[in-house]
Amino acid sequence: ILKSAHVICQAFKITPKSSRNHGTVKFRERAAAPSRRQHNTSIMPTQNIIRRGAVEAATAAAAATTTKTSTTTRTTTTKTTITTTTTTTTTTTTTTTTTTTTTVPIRNLVKDRKSKTQSTTYIYQTPIMKLTHLTYSLTFLTVILSCTESSNENTQEENAQTNIIPVGYTDQELDWMSYTPEVFEKAENEQKLVLLEVGANWCHWCHVMDDSTYANVKVQNFLKKNFVLSREDQDSRSDLYAAYKPWGWPAIIVQNEKGEDLMRLKGYQHRKGFLKNLQAVLDNPTPLGEAERETKKEFSASAQLLADQFEARIDHKKGGYPWNNKFIQVPGILQGIKTYENPKMKAWTDKTIKASYNLVDPAWSGVYQYSAKKSWTNQHFEKLLKIQAEYIEAYALYAANTGDKIALEKAEGIVAYCVRFFGNESPLFYNSQNADLISGVHSEEYYQLSEKERLEQGVPSVDEHIYLKENCQMARSLLYLWAASDDEKYLEMSEQMLDEILMKYRTSSGLFMRELGVKNIFSFEDNRRLVELLIMHAQLKGNQSYLASAQSLSLEMYQQFKSENGMLSAVGDKSVLPTIVDHDNLSAAITYNFLYHVTGDKKIADISKEIYEKTDKAAQQEIMGRLPVLQMADEQLNTEPFHAVLLTDGTNSKLGKDFYKKLLLHPSQYIIFEYLQIREMTEEQQMMYGGLPAGTLFMCTSSYCSAPMYDVESLERFLASV
Repeated sequence: ILKSAHVICQAFKITPKSSRNHGTVKFRERAAAPSRRQHNTSIMPTQNIIRRGAVEAATAAAAATTTKTSTTTRTTTTKTTITTTTTTTTTTTTTTTTTTTTTVPIRNLVKDRKSKTQSTTYIYQTPIMKLTHLTYSLTFLTVILSCTESSNENTQEENAQTNIIPVGYTDQELDWMSYTPEVFEKAENEQKLVLLEVGANWCHWCHVMDDSTYANVKVQNFLKKNFVLSREDQDSRSDLYAAYKPWGWPAIIVQNEKGEDLMRLKGYQHRKGFLKNLQAVLDNPTPLGEAERETKKEFSASAQLLADQFEARIDHKKGGYPWNNKFIQVPGILQGIKTYENPKMKAWTDKTIKASYNLVDPAWSGVYQYSAKKSWTNQHFEKLLKIQAEYIEAYALYAANTGDKIALEKAEGIVAYCVRFFGNESPLFYNSQNADLISGVHSEEYYQLSEKERLEQGVPSVDEHIYLKENCQMARSLLYLWAASDDEKYLEMSEQMLDEILMKYRTSSGLFMRELGVKNIFSFEDNRRLVELLIMHAQLKGNQSYLASAQSLSLEMYQQFKSENGMLSAVGDKSVLPTIVDHDNLSAAITYNFLYHVTGDKKIADISKEIYEKTDKAAQQEIMGRLPVLQMADEQLNTEPFHAVLLTDGTNSKLGKDFYKKLLLHPSQYIIFEYLQIREMTEEQQMMYGGLPAGTLFMCTSSYCSAPMYDVESLERFLASV
């Protein structure tokens, strides 16, 4: 019946609802809106960018299976096409190159892959001749229910191949402004409201909004008449990311000329509902109420209670958390490793890690952002650098503490993906790769293809912006992978990334910029992540310069980001909506406390306590994924760490690295590693450590020191005992 209905629809040029735009239709490959981040649409995925040999082993297998290098570039013309260039290279000193260029509609390529005999020509056949009277009635009932009210619109496929813009739509772009004070000045002068859209260049539904809702003539006319339009990328605006992250992307916010929120909309908006909601806020432009931080609940939970709550609330059946979206987080995996002797937590940790392998791209590696519908197999295919870093660290910790070799292989594969697709001439990495081959058109079938089949169609675009926080996370994760794999190239990559940041991202304000050249907005979390990375490298090599930089930066951050209720998410002339993110403040309390124990600076200890006291811990306790972080903060701010003291004469760096690896991978994450130069010991230190050779390690607290240890095996036994 459905097939017959479709035949009739085609015969009369009527579009079935299933083919119309309900958030998935791409009318044509249109230029992005002015402030939507542009992508690199001509990435060459098979031209590996090998930096310091980091992925030679990971790409050797792919190189051995082919003698051809296919470089596929997706271009935008009046008709969506793919241009494929094939280059064949001989193994002698003489290279012969043959280049063939073909232009084929992308829809045809997908169709041919599905079925070589599939035809797009519909032949009208009257279904009445083949159906009984009952089927006749059901058929036309189906036609009525499945067809649209308009007979002028074409199907998505026809639009893509003929470049027809449907009636009621336009290829004219809206006039978007950057989100600056000028937006509110214009709104006040023109007596309009502000409509702010916060999105992301990798965001599928943002592109769908561009090509459907925002392309609708009625929507455009309504917006132009009543609103000053502003659009920003959440990756570049840390203040907006912090303020509207709970609404997802795109987040659509209507504000008055004072910047007060009047309405917040979450995700994709169909044109009819969108216009209805906008009219409602025009009719009643009342500011939304904000929760008062002063009314926060008392928090008195112990670390053990938090651990028990975490165990009780996680998804023991499927792994991960019982949320709609499935993904992993390092604090949760660490908690699982710390409680691995508990059979339930062991089973959950193992299940979560193994289930998460479904998010690793089988062709190119790299991790998809998450999986929806409470399943690990309903992937959302965008790949973000910060997600890659999260999984590298989690897999490295899991592999090191359980001996799981697959997790280690997955982590190394993710690095290989990042070098290949996000690598560039600098040691730092690009930000993300789009989920869609064609922006706004879902690409699930594309990700089921082999590498060769993908390259025949094209490669999803890559956002070439380089951001501080994400690269600090990546450099940190490479340290964990170095420790777990014992491969020096990962350490070298991390060191070079840190040195590049210190050389190019520092500003005269004392803070570090999120993106090169952007000095009018600074992110608290970007700078905190850098402090964290500096501490790790300072401990590894006993580098006092790194430690001094971490100390001075942390104090500068406090001066510039502090507020009555905690640390602001962003500062600077461009920071319009700085907010207080309790989760980031909780992490900051941990970072400052750790830095205090490394440096002994009492001012930093006081800052840590102040941030912790101002954090709404009771609210964090309600969020399952924050429980391990809350537990870590409670433990670390109320106990002293072990200090691993290594006696050195400056010649035993190899042994120092080996000791640090074991400490770095320990699930407590609360051990300070420091070098003590024998020739610089104080009189008190001489009494404690004098006469012992270089390479001797002690594990000490303020009231206790272990027996001397001379090798990694002794350290392992000590850690197992405590």
